[in-house]
Amino acid sequence: MRIGPSHRKYRLSAGSELLRVGYWQRAEPGQLRGLIKRFATREDHARKSGKPAFLWRTRRLKAVAIYEARFEAAPAVFRHHKLPSLSSYYVRDGRYLWPETGEPGKPVLRR
Repeated sequence: MRIGPSHRKYRLSAGSELLRVGYWQRAEPGQLRGLIKRFATREDHARKSGKPAFLWRTRRLKAVAIYEARFEAAPAVFRHHKLPSLSSYYVRDGRYLWPETGEPGKPVLRR
């Protein structure tokens, strides 16, 4: 099942294939990176709104463990048990935290 980036965030409802460990074990690196970032964002939103963040935290940590076992090390911000509160888990100080291609810290290009 191929899902474009614009539809991925809307597919994280209960019962979605994207929430299953089996999918994470088959996913391509870019898809798994996107899911990990989305889990981090959901966890942060849940924590800020006073809702339990446990479910999103466990998903994030499991997905990071699978990513690191299959591909390479994930950025430290996603490996921490307690996720630091950031305004964005995609871009910080004009640089990508975990770009789709290249190394972390790549500058964001304005169009």
